[in-house]
Amino acid sequence: MSDPKDILGFQEVDDGLDIDAIFGRDADISTPLPPLAVPQPAEAGEKTEPEETAAAPDESASEETAEKPAEKETDTEQDLFAAFSDSPTGTAPDSETAEGKVAPEAEKPVSLFDRPAIFKYGSAKEPITDASMTFEELRIKKADDFPELEEGKKVSWSVKYGDVTKSIALPKETTIAKIKEEIEKSRAFLDSLKKGKVKDPECLVTPKVTAGSKGIAAYKSMPTTEESRRLLAKLVGAHHALLGIPGFYTRYGRWTIAGPNGFLIPVRNRDSQIQGLKIRLDDETNPNRKYRWLSSRDRHFENGTRSYSWIHVTGNRSRKRAFLTEGPLKGDVASFLANDALFICTGGVSAIKGLRETILELGVNKGIIR
Repeated sequence: MSDPKDILGFQEVDDGLDIDAIFGRDADISTPLPPLAVPQPAEAGEKTEPEETAAAPDESASEETAEKPAEKETDTEQDLFAAFSDSPTGTAPDSETAEGKVAPEAEKPVSLFDRPAIFKYGSAKEPITDASMTFEELRIKKADDFPELEEGKKVSWSVKYGDVTKSIALPKETTIAKIKEEIEKSRAFLDSLKKGKVKDPECLVTPKVTAGSKGIAAYKSMPTTEESRRLLAKLVGAHHALLGIPGFYTRYGRWTIAGPNGFLIPVRNRDSQIQGLKIRLDDETNPNRKYRWLSSRDRHFENGTRSYSWIHVTGNRSRKRAFLTEGPLKGDVASFLANDALFICTGGVSAIKGLRETILELGVNKGIIR
């Protein structure tokens, strides 16, 4: 069995260590040696050259070498601090940022009060980029897209923000930003936010067009011949897509219009926009069937579209008292005779779908059933 002392491959020296041969004859082993210089890692792409062995350690070089790690550590701390400070989200930069590339800034959430007001008219909703303009200036700007806004005397404005609705008395002098700020500072608006009634409210700026009593009904007769009906479809189709409009359909590959003979009664919403057309029939043989919606929903009508029973609004829409009645024709005549009174008309006794929403949108607080 081998000697335990030789297991690790060491050999015992009988004569002991020669200190003078290793450190020199005049070496003082009681004096501690200066710290060894720690070699710095070479940067990428830099060739390293072997260092020459110094005969004797230089104290000044040792001190300078000992100070270098501290400077490197300070630079690293500054770089890390700068990287974290420049990061928009407060997180560590990604690899692209560390290599010198600019990282994309994260989108900061926009507060409720910094959101722009929204122009709402009918189905159109567009953000208002310049809130410093007055309501009259906004009307002039939007008149190109909505011709019914051209006459300023017939246009009134209201702003609905959450549960708060405010009418604009002086549209030529009042700015949108001023009204938005007033509502945001009101107690009613702040209370609605605290109670959580409206979680994500929008500041809706809405114009209302007050239709004049003369000629607003715009009743027209139905074409009586097939040729005239195809001509009507061609004229309308030159400016609008007919697919999806009630009453129009294709016959032998050509667009035409369905429905019995009679005159058309426009059924308008609160913004005076036509939602549908009702036909007052010329046929007097059936007195129980006087009205019919213009519709083309039938298996014989290719590309046809059905109609719905709409709520008709006529008269001065800025009034807070409204008369509730049945039939758009009756409402138009009654409003004309009652000095442009506000009438809300259903399509039938039981056709009340959308009635509640129309009353709330108009801001009516008193109703009279006729």
